[in-house]
Amino acid sequence: MPIGCKAAYESAEYWKKFKNIIEVTLDNPITLNDNDATVATIGDNIVVKNARLGGAVNVYDSNGAMVKSVTATDGSVVIEAPIKGIYVVAIDGKSFKVMVK
Repeated sequence: MPIGCKAAYESAEYWKKFKNIIEVTLDNPITLNDNDATVATIGDNIVVKNARLGGAVNVYDSNGAMVKSVTATDGSVVIEAPIKGIYVVAIDGKSFKVMVK
């Protein structure tokens, strides 16, 4: 989630059930370990780095509808979000929530 919103997410009825609530910026992208993909937002774009070559990067809106599916042809994938909002990015069986604002 964006910097400065962690406390609000931790106290929100739905989101407080999540174990790892992390504030994300390009300097602090979501990553699980050094070999995993990282996910961040830059402006209206969702940026995935270190994606597995040939792997699918799927982006879903907050209603669960798929917005975009891209095959990683190099280590980086940039997907323009159609509108500002919350998205779930699924990569190799892992999910990341990001906000485009």
